[in-house]
Amino acid sequence: MKKLSLLLSVITLLYSSQSVKAQTRSHTNQTDKLKLIGHRGAMGLLPENTIPGFLKAIELGVDGIELDVAISGDGQVVLSHEPWFRHDICLTPEGKSIAKEREKEHRIYEMTYKQIARYDCGSVQHPRFPGQQTKPLAKPLLREVVQEAEALITANEYDP
Repeated sequence: MKKLSLLLSVITLLYSSQSVKAQTRSHTNQTDKLKLIGHRGAMGLLPENTIPGFLKAIELGVDGIELDVAISGDGQVVLSHEPWFRHDICLTPEGKSIAKEREKEHRIYEMTYKQIARYDCGSVQHPRFPGQQTKPLAKPLLREVVQEAEALITANEYDP
């Protein structure tokens, strides 16, 4: 619990400093600009909370991304909206569907990241997005998403 509290404090501080910087920039030269946020990446186009989804959102020119995290049993920060694997977008390590009434038995916070990475949360098309592209994808670690996003932004000289 102490680790989680510290992590949340760090995330809050990072968010606060970015928010102040964004507000300052906004008030100086972009007062009327609407901010475009990639919700869980580009979830209508690619699976939510995945590296390809976040990179697509950046490529499309979002001003920021929204993501959710869960802490694995071995203390890793994993991108996931819920602290379990959802029945409607994930498959078990054996490639089988997860029954809705059993999804909460697949608890991320009780698994190691090695176990989590065996689940496929990219092959099942989100029921609300019939045009979504799919491919096998694991829930990534937060640090992987940050590294990939920074590399894309740097390589393409996107203006934050």
